[in-house]
Amino acid sequence: MTTLGYLETDYATIQYGGGIATKVLPSQFEAVANVDERLLAEFEGVNTVTKFLNAQFEAIVNNDKVLNTQLEALRLDFDDGLSTEFTGANPDNDKSFGIQFYKTPIKAVSIGQYLSQDDYATYSYASPVFAKCMNTQFFAVNTQAKSLGVQFEGKITADDITGVQFEGKITSTKTVGTQFESFIIKTLNTQFRAVIYNTTQLRFLYDFPSRGINGLNWVASSTATSSSDAFSVYNLNTDIVEQAWRSGPGGVQNITCDTQDTGGVFLDTLAILEHNITRGATVLLVGSNDNFITTPFSEFLTVEDRNMYYISEDLPLQSYRYWQIQIVDPANPDGYIQIGTVVFGSSVVFSSEENITEEVDFGITQYADTIFTEGFTNISNDRGQKRQLGFKFKNLEAQSRNFVELRRMFEAVGNIQKVLWIPTPQDPSEFAVFAKMREVPRERHKQMGKHYVSLDINTDESL
Repeated sequence: MTTLGYLETDYATIQYGGGIATKVLPSQFEAVANVDERLLAEFEGVNTVTKFLNAQFEAIVNNDKVLNTQLEALRLDFDDGLSTEFTGANPDNDKSFGIQFYKTPIKAVSIGQYLSQDDYATYSYASPVFAKCMNTQFFAVNTQAKSLGVQFEGKITADDITGVQFEGKITSTKTVGTQFESFIIKTLNTQFRAVIYNTTQLRFLYDFPSRGINGLNWVASSTATSSSDAFSVYNLNTDIVEQAWRSGPGGVQNITCDTQDTGGVFLDTLAILEHNITRGATVLLVGSNDNFITTPFSEFLTVEDRNMYYISEDLPLQSYRYWQIQIVDPANPDGYIQIGTVVFGSSVVFSSEENITEEVDFGITQYADTIFTEGFTNISNDRGQKRQLGFKFKNLEAQSRNFVELRRMFEAVGNIQKVLWIPTPQDPSEFAVFAKMREVPRERHKQMGKHYVSLDINTDESL
C-alpha cells in the first residue's frame, strides 16, 4: 500500500512530514488507502460503514469436489485499510489439502505521515498513515490425506455428504486416521462415541449384568411355596434353565432386577428362556433409575414359545439400573408363570465387514429315558430337547475388533460357562442358543500381507 501525501522539495523538512513508505497487503487484491475515500472490495458490493456487516455473502459447495476457494469474506476495520477476515481454500482434488482455515485479524502500524492542511506544514498538522499487518491467529494445514489437527467437530448424518465446507465420512469399519476415539458400547460419559452397532450380524453375550454383583438381585411379585425353596426367584440367574422360578397362583406377575450398578446398564439384548408364557400374553420390559418412581423406558416384547428375545433396533443411549418384566397372562392354563433363566446386557456385535463363513450347522437333540421291550414299541419319557450350533470364521483380521472380542470371550469363559449366541438378530429364535462351547476353539493363523485367523466354534445346550 502506498502512503498518500508528501511535501514539495522546497518546503519539506523532517519535522514537517516524511516517512514515505510502501506496504503491500497480503490480500487477494490491491487497494490504496485514502482517508477521504471508502475502500472497495473485489467482490460485488461496497462497505458503507467501517464496522463488519456480518457475512458479505454465503457460499456453499454444490458438488462433490471441493474446488478452490469456497468462501472469502472481507471486512473494513478502519477508514484506511482492508484485510482478509476469513479464507478457506482447497486445491482441485478430492483430498482436503492446503489451508483449511485462515483467520487474520489486523493490526495498525504507523508507517509515515501526510499533511492534514494545505497551506503550510507543521508537525501538529501531520496525521499518521497506517498499514495493516497480518497476524495469523489460527492456521491449520493438511499435508496428507489424513485429517490431522483439525479443530472442527464433524457429525456424519448421511452416507453421501454434499453442500458443506468439509466432509467427514467413514468408508470402512476401521477408524484409521481420524481425530475421534472409538469406544465399545459399554463406555460411559464420552464426548464423542463411535460404535459398531447393527441388527444383522452375529452377536454374543457372555457378561450378564442381569445377575448383579452377588446373584441375589431379583424380586418377584409372588413365588410358589416349596419345602426346599425350589422355585426361588434367584433361579433366574443360573445357567441351569430347568432350575426355574415359578410364581404363585395367577397370570399377572412382575419380576424386577436391580443390576446393582450405579452407572446403569445399556440393554441391547435380552433372553427369557424356558418359560411357559402363552402367545396371548402381554409382556412389557421397563427400565428405571429411581426404582420405578418414573419409567422412562418401556418396550413390549414379542412372545414366542419356550424362549423369547429382545434385540434393540438402535444403540441404547440411556442406561438404567433397574429393569422389570411385567407379565399379563390371565389365560395361562398352568395357572402360574414359570421362567428358567433371564439374561440381558450389552452384546458384542460383529462389524459388517466380517461374519460367519460357509453354512451354519444347527441341530436339535431329543433326550429321553427309554425302556426297550421285545416286539413292542419302546416306552420313553421326555427329558427335554437341546440345541447344538456350529459355525466357522475364515480369515478374520487378527487386529480387528471382531477377533479381539472373540479371543477375550474365550479367555473369560472357556468351555465352562454358557454364552448367549444369536447369529441372526433379526430373527433371533431361528438359531439362538444359550450354550457352552464343546471346546475352546483352535486358531489357525497365517500371513497374507496381513495377519489372518480362522477358527470353528461348536456349542451345545446340553453341556
